Amino acid sequence: MSSLIADYASTTAALAEMTARKDAAYLERNHCVALIARMALACGWRAGTARTAIEGWSEDWHGCVYVHLPTGQVSWHYHDSQAHLFAGLPAYTFGWDGHDTPEKYRRVDAAFTDGARMVAAVLPAQRAVEYLVRRLQADPRLAWLIGPGSQSYELLTTALAAQRQWRVDELQAEIERDLKTTPWPTSRQE
Repeated sequence: MSSLIADYASTTAALAEMTARKDAAYLERNHCVALIARMALACGWRAGTARTAIEGWSEDWHGCVYVHLPTGQVSWHYHDSQAHLFAGLPAYTFGWDGHDTPEKYRRVDAAFTDGARMVAAVLPAQRAVEYLVRRLQADPRLAWLIGPGSQSYELLTTALAAQRQWRVDELQAEIERDLKTTPWPTSRQE
């Protein structure tokens, strides 16, 4: 009997140690996932968190981070105890695209090998579009010249929506929410 008690105690201790190692591995992974999500946002890509109910999963594992890499959507579930790592990320309101774990890591691998080239090639143009849209929002005279209703505005917002993986109408609504326009002075107005 004392042998069974000793075996039980040993097994319980080993299980606790394995659980602690597993939890530490999830914490380490989730630090990296939080960084990936924030870097994606900095690149103008879509990323955020949502709750996803998965049959058979404990409710405290329904937190999920979604990231749209240039190679496709990827996602990771996290435990509620690690939600603080993802604080400040926007809510993710788009659906899951059906990727499984092997596909997720194919996309991650492809982003790792091809993504740097893709980002390096696109980043200057993306920065230019972002800058023009920010200037448009900050300068009512520029908004009057190339704002809503102009071909320039349509081209800029279409490009920015593609960069951010947003719908054009949603992006335009966001930009126009606080947009002010002032007619550009002409010699006749002076």
